[in-house]
Amino acid sequence: MTLLSGINHAALLTRDLARTVEFYTEGFGAEVVFEEDGPELRHAILRIGEHTMLHPVQVPAAGGAGARGYLRESGWKYSLHR
Repeated sequence: MTLLSGINHAALLTRDLARTVEFYTEGFGAEVVFEEDGPELRHAILRIGEHTMLHPVQVPAAGGAGARGYLRESGWKYSLHR
C-alpha cells in the first residue's frame, strides 16, 4: 500500500492573479476560499476538489517564470498508517 493518497495543493505562478482566479472559478467552478491582495504579496487559495486546492501567486511581469501558470510547488496527501 502506498503512503500517497492524492494531491493536497498545487501552487502556480501567474502574472495576473485576477485573470487566473476568474479562469478557474468561471471555467471550472472553483471556489475562492482565501485571497490576499497586499503590497508585497497577491495570492489566493481555490478549492478545485473535495480535498484539493490550487494556490495561484502573482509574480512581477519581468522574467520567464510565471508567464503562463508556471507550477511552483505541490503538496501531497499521505497517510502514516498502513
